[in-house]
Amino acid sequence: AINIKPVIGLSGVDDQSEIAELLSECKLSSHSVNPEEDTVFSIQYRNQLVALLSFKTTATCGVITALATHPAFRQQKLASLLHDHFIRDCQLADQKQFYIKTHQSIDWFKQKGWQTIHLESIPQEILDSEAWQSTPINENAVCMRLDIE
Repeated sequence: AINIKPVIGLSGVDDQSEIAELLSECKLSSHSVNPEEDTVFSIQYRNQLVALLSFKTTATCGVITALATHPAFRQQKLASLLHDHFIRDCQLADQKQFYIKTHQSIDWFKQKGWQTIHLESIPQEILDSEAWQSTPINENAVCMRLDIE
């Protein structure tokens, strides 16, 4: 295993090809992250993007658009570090609820406090958002909500 000391940074439009490459490596849609509109927390190793968490906010809540860790770096708790950073950022910005639809790592999200919910309980502003609609969904996908205190 590669051992790194992660530093969380922000990625932007200049990193779009690296973001697409990481998402592809993780078998996620490159359309799920829009660095022009999303906030993208990232971790790099030797100038290579190895993990990211991206999200978009509305006036009252938000959507996680992607959480990805390069397969070679999966056992280093990078996703947990990004998630913890995301929670602190949400608390500072007074964001109270976030949503995600995913078919991967459902148990991991539950351990982090996310709850599975019915599609009908998601606010219309989230369902109508480009961030929600651009995230592909398949028959195994689950909708989840996190209440942030």
